[in-house]
Amino acid sequence: AGRSLPEAIRQTLLTTGKAMIFTSVILFFGFGILLTSNFTGTSVFGLLTSITLFVALLADLMVLPTLILLFKPKLTV
Repeated sequence: AGRSLPEAIRQTLLTTGKAMIFTSVILFFGFGILLTSNFTGTSVFGLLTSITLFVALLADLMVLPTLILLFKPKLTV
């Protein structure tokens, strides 16, 4: 409460960011194991899902905070 927007984003990334990273890494490797399948459809699904999870994590950690700072939403309480 009462923090500046950059400080609030920084604090959020320091606390929630760790959980996001751990969850994404677990899911990344969980779907990545599908790459060992002999069935091409399952293997490609594992690859695409793992790539999507990685890109989504990068967007959550880098793009979203940048957009919030850029557009500075009006917050009313």
